[in-house]
Amino acid sequence: MASRTKKASEKNPIESWAPPEIPRPPLEGKASDPRLSAALAARERWHGRSGRPALKSSTQAVAFVRERRLVLPTLPSVLPNLLDPIVGRALTPEERKESQAVKTLQSWMPEIRSTPDITEIRLCFQRPTLVQADLWACLKPIAQAREEEARTNRKLPPEVREALEILDRRKTIPIDRLGEMLDLSDSDAERLVGYLESQLVVISRTEYDEDEEKDVRVVESFPRWLERAPRMERVVPLERSWTILFLAALRSAVTLWSADLAVLFPWTDEERERAIQESMNTGMVIPYEEEGQVVYVASPVPR
Repeated sequence: MASRTKKASEKNPIESWAPPEIPRPPLEGKASDPRLSAALAARERWHGRSGRPALKSSTQAVAFVRERRLVLPTLPSVLPNLLDPIVGRALTPEERKESQAVKTLQSWMPEIRSTPDITEIRLCFQRPTLVQADLWACLKPIAQAREEEARTNRKLPPEVREALEILDRRKTIPIDRLGEMLDLSDSDAERLVGYLESQLVVISRTEYDEDEEKDVRVVESFPRWLERAPRMERVVPLERSWTILFLAALRSAVTLWSADLAVLFPWTDEERERAIQESMNTGMVIPYEEEGQVVYVASPVPR
């Protein structure tokens, strides 16, 4: 049976959803400002690319994520990843697909994902991101606002509201079962969940199904997950959440270019500009002009 998503309007944001392309660093060679060059050199050390392996165990990988707080597991970007520090340099595209570093990280990921103060959500560049618990309180008001918008936005297809109603009743459900209940193909169900994850409305994870005797991917409401998460005592106003996340991303990345910021988070232009402006008053951000873009540098530069 053809899915209802396929019958939807061509303007359906879910039907065409895909994560944005991660911008490539625009700078070739050294920066014109020596202070920016020094920051870029410090970034390489902070990201574990100093020329020798920085991670030799899953325990060290967990500590790496805890200290940097926002890490993409494998993908290259302005944020750190866990593959490069295993070898001490930036891996080639071929090495990211198949290498000893990939096998090593795969063996570590179960421990990393089961660490109580680290979770994996589709946050940065709409890709799975390892997020340390200190930032979870910032995500709560955003997730609550986005879930409410998803329930009331009539421009979204009815499957969105139906999916949230199912999660209200079932709490947690395998993605393939959710697709069956919505009369969606497997690919459409994955795309629907991916879109809702990228908007911080739901969260997915792999669990072992004892009845099926296999691992299955399940999904649940992200606000509901946050309600029972630890370290949620701090109340963060919605208008402050993006500022805190921007500063956390800047500390993790060391340098953020304007092109990165356009697709870094699922924020609006207004939310992004407000976060940048508020951050400029903290003394934790230094802007530079380079290669026709504004590049923001963390202050102090982490080392």
